[in-house]
Amino acid sequence: MKVVVIIDDKSTSDVIRARHGLSLLFEKEGFTILFDMGPDEESLKENMRVLGIDASRIDVAVISHPHSDHYGGFKHLSWENPYIKVYIPYGMMDSLGRMLRSHDMIPVEVTKTTQLARDVLVAGPFHGPPVEQYLVFNMGDELLIATGCLHPGVETLEKVASSLGRRIGVLIGGLHLRNAPEEVVKRTLDYVVGELGVAKLVPLHCIGRRALEYLREKYSNVLVEAGAGSVIEF
Repeated sequence: MKVVVIIDDKSTSDVIRARHGLSLLFEKEGFTILFDMGPDEESLKENMRVLGIDASRIDVAVISHPHSDHYGGFKHLSWENPYIKVYIPYGMMDSLGRMLRSHDMIPVEVTKTTQLARDVLVAGPFHGPPVEQYLVFNMGDELLIATGCLHPGVETLEKVASSLGRRIGVLIGGLHLRNAPEEVVKRTLDYVVGELGVAKLVPLHCIGRRALEYLREKYSNVLVEAGAGSVIEF
């Protein structure tokens, strides 16, 4: 399993654009998924070019939730990969779905946990607001879960793990802690690592400085630091 961080609030290189948003590329057994699309088409296009990613070879796309910093780059994908299926959260067909369809993409509304390929699922929808869904990979006895911002709350991760009968080995993405009070940051991260038993945490996008500092201080053995341009293998 390979994960490429295409868009993030921070960058690992001067030639990779940092933008407030998220876009991740997952490759597993020849199946390629784009999870979220960043805030705009130019950033997605340029970072894909630098990273050597051919958008026409992406099999499917998933949008975690209807905030523009997670779907704003959709035009680049539509230009390079017309008629690609894009899995969107429940209730978005008349808004986000209509916009995607007008650019020759095929929106698929997720009303329940949906299998995309062998050992690849979209879990949800979960209500925040806004409604959000997660990308989930079955990795044997463990799961890898990708989140956009985790608006519905960290407890929803336990629902996913329980429903699939596995623990969460890897959690990657946004945790919506940027502006959270210190006690909320600590309680959330203690729950993720201590209660859920997440073995590897790759915090991105809306994680915030305070949360990163706490992870470095208390959970350095779990923390995997990354940003736009990072390539991670599990």
